Amino acid sequence: MNTILLFLVSITTLLWGNSASASAATTTFAEILKMALARNVEIKKIDNNIATENLYYRLSLKKLFLPQLDMKISGGEAMQHLKDPSTFDLATTNIRTPFALSAGLLARYDLFNGLADVNGKKMAQLSLQQSKDLLKMQKAQLTYELRKIFLDLSMAERTLALIGEEVAVDKKLFEITTAKYKSGHISKEEYWRANLEYIESQERLANQEELVKNLKIALFDLISNEQIQEKETLKLSLENYEKLDGKTNDLLTAILTQKEDQLIGSFLSAYQQTSSSDYQNLSKQMAISEMNYKISRADFLPKVYLLADYNQNFENIRDHALDNSYSSYGISLNLEVPLFSSFDSYVKSKESYYLFLNSTYDLAQNSFAVKNKISKLCSNLRAYASSYQLVQKKHEIQGEIYQNMFKRYSAGAIAIQLLIDDKIKLQQYGLQLAEEIHNIKLTELELDKISGEINRYWEQL
Repeated sequence: MNTILLFLVSITTLLWGNSASASAATTTFAEILKMALARNVEIKKIDNNIATENLYYRLSLKKLFLPQLDMKISGGEAMQHLKDPSTFDLATTNIRTPFALSAGLLARYDLFNGLADVNGKKMAQLSLQQSKDLLKMQKAQLTYELRKIFLDLSMAERTLALIGEEVAVDKKLFEITTAKYKSGHISKEEYWRANLEYIESQERLANQEELVKNLKIALFDLISNEQIQEKETLKLSLENYEKLDGKTNDLLTAILTQKEDQLIGSFLSAYQQTSSSDYQNLSKQMAISEMNYKISRADFLPKVYLLADYNQNFENIRDHALDNSYSSYGISLNLEVPLFSSFDSYVKSKESYYLFLNSTYDLAQNSFAVKNKISKLCSNLRAYASSYQLVQKKHEIQGEIYQNMFKRYSAGAIAIQLLIDDKIKLQQYGLQLAEEIHNIKLTELELDKISGEINRYWEQL
């Protein structure tokens, strides 16, 4: 009895000691995410697009208040061929007109142009906001991908810990079996069976260590293409896969207690309001299509504008007779009514209208698809929660059974195969418990992405 207690205490001390030493130099998910956001190429591209869209928006504001100003310069001379109308002679007289030069300024200010400038400003503003939302979407997607690998790595590390515990138990069991075999209390078959079990658990441990190594490489490859020497040995502050945390428990409580329609409605409402969702992106795309259609309709509406011009004319430049120069200026109020230009404007207007209609269909379809996805995720989460509670209870019971069987084997009351069978069951329940936690956390991650809760990871940096 004292030997068993000493054995369990030593394993616990070993595990807790390693955990404490590792936690002193661990890298958190927030630190990993901060590195990824700073190095992501797509985020840098979207930042450049935002700068461009901001320039277009500022230009659209200027077009509302500033007139269009043009400068024109023209000059030349002409050759006139004149006939004498009083004779029948076909001869002509060539007369060269003096070289003349004209320079002037032309200003146009639209009083009404079918609201093309106003709608252009609105479209530029929507495009700018859409680019900002795309930046949030990219950050949310990157956070989601990192978080998913982080959870997979947490699951792999938890499995590695369970296999490590199994190896420690198998080693101790093999030592006890070896001592019994040498004293002649058990057969050689039981000795080899314990030895084989110890070797197999070591092999599983090596395979799991390789899986953890590959997941770490995948995690750092997602952060950057640069070579990071510590990617295989870096200690990460991973998720607790022994039990559920408070936030996840609150989510499970809401899933199990709230009505399904109410729960789906709350998630769908949060999805439609968060700026990093596809719904908001499609909404702005629909608004941009509507503005584009209104701008195309402006070609069919009358236009009212002020036109002011100033011209300075110079004649007989070749003889340097600049005293013949004169100036002219004028201002006028103009009405321009389009009667017929071509069918291009009509086709472009119809095309814009159909694009607007298609965007409304995409928006409705997106809401329907996301609603179905939320319903499926909530249903899966209920199943995972029920399974988690059952497996957790089985694991506790099997732990008690294994401890009793270990005592009986140490006392020589049972064969080693019975103990191995119970040890395998305990290990399987431990892995199932970790898998249920993993399924719950992955489903929670999907819901966080839909509702916009995932944004809290990068917004708090």
